[in-house]
Amino acid sequence: KNCTDLQIDVNENKIENKASDLEIKSKEASKTYEEEIRCLKLEIESGKNNVKEVEVANKKTPIELNVVIEENKKQHEAQIEDLKAQHAEDMEWEEENEKNYVEGKKCLQLKIEAMRTEMKEVKDENKHLLDQMKEKLECPVCMEIPRSGPVYVCPNGHFVCKKCK
Repeated sequence: KNCTDLQIDVNENKIENKASDLEIKSKEASKTYEEEIRCLKLEIESGKNNVKEVEVANKKTPIELNVVIEENKKQHEAQIEDLKAQHAEDMEWEEENEKNYVEGKKCLQLKIEAMRTEMKEVKDENKHLLDQMKEKLECPVCMEIPRSGPVYVCPNGHFVCKKCK
């Protein structure tokens, strides 16, 4: 592989690594979101189950305790809504990054293909030039290109190698 191919491979690897990192972060954010909701729901249920213990400990009436429970429930529900909103923002961010990744990858693939086409054209041109040089320098007797001197020239202007003189 030449330097350009290696650069292309490195760029493709970087893009794939970045996409993998984004996918991991997204999964982690979803797990965190779900875990926080689960914990808040457990707290709400725990609060309902402990109403009698709270009544005795605080010497509050059931009505007062129900008010406290309802306030706690509202707070927890507000926290759940905040988490849902944060999750929605995270998902939008992830979708935007995914879109940018796909567009960047397409752009790089087009550039890679253009570079490969250009490299093929240059290679073909070089081969053509080498063939022309070989045709001009080739010994007409042994059909080889002279590798050391002296190189002789026949009366017709053809190069002739030392062995064939």
